[in-house]
Formats: sequence, C-alpha cells, structure tokens
Amino acid sequence: MGAGRNTQPGALTRAIATILNDAFLELLQTQQQFGQTLRIPQSTLSNYLRGHTVIDIEVLAALCKALDLDLVNVIETAVANIDSDFN
Repeated sequence: MGAGRNTQPGALTRAIATILNDAFLELLQTQQQFGQTLRIPQSTLSNYLRGHTVIDIEVLAALCKALDLDLVNVIETAVANIDSDFN
C-alpha cells in the first residue's frame, strides 16, 4: 500500500457510509441539523453518508459517537459486509 492520503473512496468507505446513513435516518433530523451539531457542513456530511468522501478516523469517531454507534463494531461490520460481497 502506498503512502499518502487516499482521496478515492473504496469498498470500506462505502460500507461504513451505509452503516452511518442507516443510523442517521433513525435520528429524524435533517443533515443540516445533524451537521450543525457536529460542526460539519451539510454538503460534507452528505458526501460522508453517501460514501463519496473518505472519512478521517477522528471524524468517523465523532460521527459514531453522535449516532450512538460503537466505532469498532462499525468497522468490523463494514469489513464483514465487504468480505461477504466477495464470497
């Protein structure tokens, strides 16, 4: 794996986004409201939730906390979902 920042979302980013988006939809808030709570612009939040933007680990931790999700569980579930897609 090369050094540097990967700006292209891959399968793991998309799998995590699906988990985050499902949890977000249960909040009954707009992206604007949720983004304001986290100090994330709505457009950036939208890109995270659609899997269009790679999420920094610190931001992912904040999103998980705000969505009452366990960070490790989110990552494990996303990896398992990716693995099942290839089997």
